[in-house]
Amino acid sequence: MRTLMLAGALICLGAMDAAQAAPAAPVHEYRFDNSLADTLGGPALQSLGGTLGDGSYTFAAGQGLILDGALSNGADYSVEITARLDQVSEYRRILDFKNGASDTGLYSFAGRLSFPPINFGTASVISAGDPVTILLTRIASTNTLTGYANGTAQFSIVDGAGNGVFSTSGARMVFFRDDNVFPGEQTSGVVTSIRIFDRGLSPTEVVTLYAPIPEPGTWALTLAGLGLLGWAARRKRTRASDTR
Repeated sequence: MRTLMLAGALICLGAMDAAQAAPAAPVHEYRFDNSLADTLGGPALQSLGGTLGDGSYTFAAGQGLILDGALSNGADYSVEITARLDQVSEYRRILDFKNGASDTGLYSFAGRLSFPPINFGTASVISAGDPVTILLTRIASTNTLTGYANGTAQFSIVDGAGNGVFSTSGARMVFFRDDNVFPGEQTSGVVTSIRIFDRGLSPTEVVTLYAPIPEPGTWALTLAGLGLLGWAARRKRTRASDTR
């Protein structure tokens, strides 16, 4: 009985360890705590006219942010943006890859996370004024470009033409400002976090990245429960021997 209980405990703890597998770590992180600095020591963001706050950066339509030198490989990356967009009707630029030289890029289109003209997400997942976490991953080995909103995949395409490759010197990223090939495809809003990963994350890694983390008390309750089961088993054996 004791051996079975120990095995059960190890299985339980093993499952918890698997659930607690460490997610991929960003190489750059921007929290906007009254600063455009990278908390991990990398290059700072550059303002395009917005206003810094305590944990946020507010931008008007036509403003935004620029980041240079964040990636060694502009074809293999993951970019996560947590923001609130004030307008989501029609096209609203989220991320530009060619320093304003191409109309192709990451947009909200009527609330759908989209990468026109290649793909348009099918679900309306971005609401005006509501926070949303957007993750775009590109895996260079397969040219797979995948967009997520709040941890759920919205599109996945083969980007053989390299539209999602940061091809300018220093892999320049432009956030929220449009190229203005078609005027008005931008919005005001507030961004509260940007994280950059130096490779494309797999779907499994994305699931791990957004998996809920149990509170520390969960471990204590589980271990306490295992201890209670052990006590109950010992108590049962003692009572059985007393009645013989």
